[in-house]
Amino acid sequence: KNFSLSMAGNPVNGRFFIKTPISDPYIDTRIEAAINLADVGKFYPLQPGEVLNGRIDVDITLKGLLSDLENERYERFDAAGNFSTSGITYNTSALALPVKIVSAALSINPSGLAITDLNLQAGRSDFSLKGKLENYLAYYLKDETLSGSFDLKSSMIDVNELLALQVYDEETATPDTADLSAFLVPENIDFTLGIYASRVSYLNYDLSKLRGKVIVKEQKLVLEDLQMDGLGGTLQLSGSYSSADPDNPAINMDLGLNSISIPETFKQVSLVSKFAPVLEKVAGDFNGKVSLAGFLDKGMMPRLETIRGLGDLLTTELKIGNVNTLNQLSGALKMDQLKELKVAGTRLIVEFLDGAMEVKPFDFKALGIEMNLGGKTSL
Repeated sequence: KNFSLSMAGNPVNGRFFIKTPISDPYIDTRIEAAINLADVGKFYPLQPGEVLNGRIDVDITLKGLLSDLENERYERFDAAGNFSTSGITYNTSALALPVKIVSAALSINPSGLAITDLNLQAGRSDFSLKGKLENYLAYYLKDETLSGSFDLKSSMIDVNELLALQVYDEETATPDTADLSAFLVPENIDFTLGIYASRVSYLNYDLSKLRGKVIVKEQKLVLEDLQMDGLGGTLQLSGSYSSADPDNPAINMDLGLNSISIPETFKQVSLVSKFAPVLEKVAGDFNGKVSLAGFLDKGMMPRLETIRGLGDLLTTELKIGNVNTLNQLSGALKMDQLKELKVAGTRLIVEFLDGAMEVKPFDFKALGIEMNLGGKTSL
């Protein structure tokens, strides 16, 4: 009925009552707390190297039947209060990076939890989040689906750092990417997230002005019309990532490409530099669409033997120069124009199947000569 204690001078007060927890939970609780996290080590044993700083303030009241919330009879349920934090820093040898919650504020009402302020930093990444959580008590008490709608803004998201956040090699003091595991999308979550990020770093990709919508539902991430600037042009991305089978995370993606630079693609996309090294010598742009489906490994990299898809690409005029084969051919035939070959814009159909990339035969014109080219590369 009444609960009170002081932890190294940090007060916690409250009461808690619950009845009929299975059929229709009735809850009556109140909690007040003001905790300086720097004092936690005085009353709870922290691990070596574990550091906590910051402040948490809580004042929450909940009273009523869960069924009244589920049936939107909010006037019958008393839910009020606030949860706020400031200056929280958490660092431990189990994390590759310190995590900082610069500020957070959450207000409670019968229909949901309103996140009015959340600013978080992890390494080079920063996040600002606002939104609302619904069905929170049913999620906690009866394991029902937690739903929410949010807007996320960031000046920088370093995906490479975040994927290695929980993997740390103490001897080398560097993230151990060899022990990465695939990202698992939580169960019983139904979130819609509007996102805008000024810059995103993932693998070798350097992207900017990322905007669009992400839906989290049924252990699946669904991307709706994500747009971004990168590879010298703009990209549109729709599709899904599913972790329902955690050993075989699946992707299904549609990628739109506009004015993409071939030199930038060679520089940033490791698959292209590995399987089409001649593109280092090619100048020009391309547009089109690529559809891909398959599975990822635990490092979130494509398992190439599983990838299936089709690309329909249209190039601008291409300039191919400083290629040894062309230089030798130029000398043998006394044709200097072969040293820098110009190829008129053309359409390419590319198929990915059974671990191979096949370029369907296509017509193009160079040096005034009509030509036809096609072929296959094993991935």
